[in-house]
Amino acid sequence: NNDVNGKSVQDTLLKFIEGTEYIAAKNPQQITHDTSVPISTKNMIIVASGAFIDVYQKAKKASDKIEMGFRVSQPEDTTKSKNTEPTVSDFITKGQMSNELMGRLPVVIHLDDLDVDNLARIISESDNSALKQQESVFSKRGVKLSTQSGYILSVAEQAFERKIGARGLNKLIADSTWQAYDQICCEPGVYDEVILTEETAKDNTKYCLVKKKNLPSTPTDLPN
Repeated sequence: NNDVNGKSVQDTLLKFIEGTEYIAAKNPQQITHDTSVPISTKNMIIVASGAFIDVYQKAKKASDKIEMGFRVSQPEDTTKSKNTEPTVSDFITKGQMSNELMGRLPVVIHLDDLDVDNLARIISESDNSALKQQESVFSKRGVKLSTQSGYILSVAEQAFERKIGARGLNKLIADSTWQAYDQICCEPGVYDEVILTEETAKDNTKYCLVKKKNLPSTPTDLPN
């Protein structure tokens, strides 16, 4: 409960990275020769990934200060400062990683940042995307949740502009759908479909409703 840095978890991973053997079984309470399998990590390539946004932001701020301080006297160094990458020490002091774990992860690679197209693909193609989760929530109410192409692109653009990454998509999509969900809950059995448009991504009161077949079926915009 007091291990705010996850130190105990990092320590547990040390043997895994160095190479050790585990016994895997369906039921850990009944491990037998027939029901368990030994797994060795000695020949595994270990890849650890994470966002570490704070570490990169602090490294960028530090490089900006260097550029400002030496712009006049050493202009040739400003280009280098713009490309400053965090060091292993930065991950330890700013990223709350342990010395021991970082010592076993000698190669640090900065992957390309997500662009608008990447974020749009995550929304539409990821098996566990926030949009598919909302579709499941609406379906439990007997209502189909549909989107126009402009909606997905608009949400992706907002996430990119705010620099909140893929995880931030969950909040943006939840914020843009709760008004529609509230209405179908207040009027159960009335609507067959909710359509999210480009406007919905910017104003969650702007969406289209399709009534059930036994009711007028013309899509209607929610009145302001």
